[in-house]
Amino acid sequence: MVEDPDSCVPGTLMYKKFRNKFRMPCELFLKHFVPKLEEFNVFPSKYESRIPLKIKAMIGLRILGRGNCADDISEMSGVGASTVHAIWHKFIRGVSRCMFPVYVTPPIGDHLQRVMDTYARLGFPGAVGSVDCTHVPWNKCPIELKNLCKGKEKFPSLSFEVVVDHTRRIHSCTDGFIGTASDAVIVVNDPYCRAIASGLYEEVEFSLYNEDGTWTTFTGAYLICDNGYSDKWIFQKPLNNGVDMRSVYWSETLESVRKDVECTFGILKARFRLLSQPVNFHSASTLTAAMKTACTIHNMLLAWDGHGELDWGELDAEAFDADLEEDVVLIEVEAARANSGLSLVPQRCDVPTVRSTLDKFHLLRNALMIHFNYACTLGNV
Repeated sequence: MVEDPDSCVPGTLMYKKFRNKFRMPCELFLKHFVPKLEEFNVFPSKYESRIPLKIKAMIGLRILGRGNCADDISEMSGVGASTVHAIWHKFIRGVSRCMFPVYVTPPIGDHLQRVMDTYARLGFPGAVGSVDCTHVPWNKCPIELKNLCKGKEKFPSLSFEVVVDHTRRIHSCTDGFIGTASDAVIVVNDPYCRAIASGLYEEVEFSLYNEDGTWTTFTGAYLICDNGYSDKWIFQKPLNNGVDMRSVYWSETLESVRKDVECTFGILKARFRLLSQPVNFHSASTLTAAMKTACTIHNMLLAWDGHGELDWGELDAEAFDADLEEDVVLIEVEAARANSGLSLVPQRCDVPTVRSTLDKFHLLRNALMIHFNYACTLGNV
């Protein structure tokens, strides 16, 4: 199938078949994925292998994407079951060790600006991603770990914490933790979240509306999450006891925006069936390697398909201005030039700004609610 010229022609039957069987387009497979496997020496060997690198890659992708066992692959490829098993383990461990740090990275520079711009347009300036945990069933969990791994899912599982942005691009994925570990416990062992709390984005600025239309500039960045996380400034979550319409509307919008991470989990488990069915491997490190391999390929596909960036170019500023009430005056402040993402705000300075570096959870959440309410009044959200 990989040698068929039609496999690289979008829209043809062979193109669709290849992507359905191996979870990536044939052109991406031949021109990028296989050369990267060779570049990173994913399949190290002292002697020249008689099995082509393409076949090894297809074996790894088929098991990850379809959840086939080694015996199934052996019957389809003619490669021995024990050899298939060895190829599979080399594949996921090599990709997770060498390619995962290259393709799954936190946003910096222009990429960080684009991520924050997207969240700011949704009403949450300063957000750099959404965070949550997902469970992968572990059918071969050792008996001594069964009680520790059987949490709210009612079956043994490993929990992975993942951070994504609104385009579904994955920024971080942890190793697997026992299924009974809560989100609040896992997050203190997440290097990316700890780096944010330690000042990874301490020089990043974002601006929020005050109730009178002036601005306050905050430094730092935060993640959007659910109520399973602790009350720390880097974790902004919905109120579970809000009674006024402002807090209720803000909480519902936050819950809607953070569905990007839930959608990513659904995409991963639909695309890579191994992660959605009980995994029949005894080692937790195998599940971790498989999860990180899936995240790596997911980001590659996102970039290849052109879904890695949101195009806001079609938004018409004049159309937004037409919706503004006549009695609302848009205040021009210098803080609008910070990483607020509100490109519709003028960039001239007529009013001094109040600069704050306070990082208290409740202060920031209240400021975000005030900003959201005022921005909605202006039609900027």
